[in-house]
Amino acid sequence: MRWSHDGVYGQSGYAVKVIEGDAASYQKTVNADGTVTYVFTLKEGLRWSDGTPYDAKDYVRSWRRSVNHSTAADYAYLYEVIKGGAEAEEGDTGEELEVSASEDGKQLTVNLVSDVPYFLQLMAFPAFYPVPETADAEGAWCAVGQTPISNGAMKLSSYDKTKIEMVKNENYVDAGRVTATKITFPFSDDASAMLTAYRSNAYALIDDVPTAELATLRAEIPNEFFNPGQLGTYYISFNIRSSFADGVLDTEEKRTKYRQALGLMIDRNYLVESVAQNGASPADGFVSKGLTEADGATDWTDARKPYFSLAKADQASNEEKAVQMLKDIGLEFDEGTKQFTNAPGFSYLYNTGAGHKAIAEYLQQAWAKYGIKATLENQEWATFVTTRKEGECDVARGGWLCDYDDPISMLDMFVSNSGNNDPGFGKAPL
Repeated sequence: MRWSHDGVYGQSGYAVKVIEGDAASYQKTVNADGTVTYVFTLKEGLRWSDGTPYDAKDYVRSWRRSVNHSTAADYAYLYEVIKGGAEAEEGDTGEELEVSASEDGKQLTVNLVSDVPYFLQLMAFPAFYPVPETADAEGAWCAVGQTPISNGAMKLSSYDKTKIEMVKNENYVDAGRVTATKITFPFSDDASAMLTAYRSNAYALIDDVPTAELATLRAEIPNEFFNPGQLGTYYISFNIRSSFADGVLDTEEKRTKYRQALGLMIDRNYLVESVAQNGASPADGFVSKGLTEADGATDWTDARKPYFSLAKADQASNEEKAVQMLKDIGLEFDEGTKQFTNAPGFSYLYNTGAGHKAIAEYLQQAWAKYGIKATLENQEWATFVTTRKEGECDVARGGWLCDYDDPISMLDMFVSNSGNNDPGFGKAPL
């Protein structure tokens, strides 16, 4: 299945419409014991990009590959809504997952542990796409330089460290609806260079521009510049397994309060209005606004209590509370300079990008105001992701966009077995 959406970050009423993909139809049955069974009938004529056919049996094989312990897929935890999809133990092969294909391969049956309101949206997420039998556990089959077999509207024709090129997949099941013949995606993290390329018509579409150009672009090309918003949150990821505070803060309770105090020192209104200037809303919690309850209408954030006040008039009291918290855990405060003299310093890691750099510099200043030193460290994206995932940093930039319309899309990334649990909650010490 594939899904399309419309919605605005920070507003309720985010609507999701599920449309056909590989499935021609489906049937849902709520069982007497509370479990749920979905039966998907697949379209005729499904073929990989090399022309060979695939069917429901390939979905079964692919999904079991994802939860196979040896594969160590980052998104394996998403399969826990399916019976037998709980955290894989050493030696598990995925055969425990309750998915099956009919003998002719035309139907896929999935047994869920309960009724999951967002299940059809999960079916549109790439972690549930089928992969060919040639897909190895290490990922060599789709590494740079490879042109892996796929099943989408476009297929990979070339892939190197500078760009991805895709051409129309003539074997796609709905190829008659595809009008594009070739799409090139150059790699760049330089917003100024991307804007220059766009203005010269070298690029047809870009997804980032320099902050200083925002007002000009809104005025000069209003029919080309769009900022529709996204369901997600830009956040700070504290590596809780880092030892940067251990010498001063000797308990996890003290280290937790230290992290909370650092958060209270951030003026989020100033950050979004004067630093980012991208139309984002200040966040008073981790889960994005705009996500709906199971009824599909009520904003999930309407009923929750914010962690702190976002009112501009309350920023001073937020910072005062932060100072008191740090005093309470034993840090020394100089009443003359209004700074802490022994607060643990740390490195703040961010990936290349003018916007990320501006935010990092603001955070550095906000904490330095109280004598807390943050050393900024920049890495290009691929290196940054690896460094953060392996826990080789103290504090890092984080950001998460929702994969489907439910709060758990953001919350379950921090379960201990999640491949996206970069802060290290519940993980063994490094």
